[in-house]
Amino acid sequence: MPGSRRLPARLLLAAVAWATSLAGAQQVAGIERFGAPYVEAHGLALQLGDVVTVMDGVLTWRGSEGVATFFLGTAEALTQRPGDGGPSEWALSAPVVVEGGSWYLPLDALQLLGVAVEEIPAEGARSITLHGPNGVSYRVAFLAPEPAGAAAAPPGVAAPDEGGWELDSLAGVPVLRFFLAGQLSLLLLDLDLAPLAFPELTEVIDAAAAAAGSDHALLLVVAALVESEWQASISFAQDGKELEVRHPYRLRLHLGSEATVGPAAPAAGVVLLPSTFSLYRPMQVQWAGVRGTVTFRH
Repeated sequence: MPGSRRLPARLLLAAVAWATSLAGAQQVAGIERFGAPYVEAHGLALQLGDVVTVMDGVLTWRGSEGVATFFLGTAEALTQRPGDGGPSEWALSAPVVVEGGSWYLPLDALQLLGVAVEEIPAEGARSITLHGPNGVSYRVAFLAPEPAGAAAAPPGVAAPDEGGWELDSLAGVPVLRFFLAGQLSLLLLDLDLAPLAFPELTEVIDAAAAAAGSDHALLLVVAALVESEWQASISFAQDGKELEVRHPYRLRLHLGSEATVGPAAPAAGVVLLPSTFSLYRPMQVQWAGVRGTVTFRH
């Protein structure tokens, strides 16, 4: 049967080690609202060691750059730097919002906190890294997409987001990553391109890819920071075609369980897509209620 050959243990262990390190990487939550990216304030402050207080619709941030004040629902901000005689007024590109009880700041507000923003062009999703004044960098992990019509709605409180997705790359290989509750991560990458990421395993990767026959083989890795249940089914859509793979149908695990994963018990295997799907065009992928878009080959 095509794809029945087991993936080599060396490939699985290398991919799991990388995925586990990514699951534990330093990151802060982000959302996109009003056509602009936002970063969750309290999580970033915690990473930087700054102090944030909220009272009566006002967020006050005390950090290495002094004191910054933000106002819910407005694009106005005040800063008081050490040694300044008085506060300075700033106009932000978008209003400050609150969702799920969390405050979110537009990206240009971060310059007032001493945080530099690096946005890497990526098809289908934003890829943003923040460089803090403490010398540490943080990935922005975007949560669930903005609901239809929400851009016209006023700032307010919405149900908390529990999961999201992002595009990443490993040695130039596009990687689609889903994450849930900050502790569970599922990654997909094109198995044919995996030798670029793991060159020392080229021979065994080529043999595993050849076993897929005419199907497109995607390497799947699931890692978790705590023991968690995971959904062993993924949906794909492209140009009117739809397909749901579910273990063991076109989703074959060669390491771990189809029900639970943990720090010492990851899961890895292969997803087989029919040749009617193209890896050179954008593809919608949905897992655990989160939908992302990826082009696996460029």
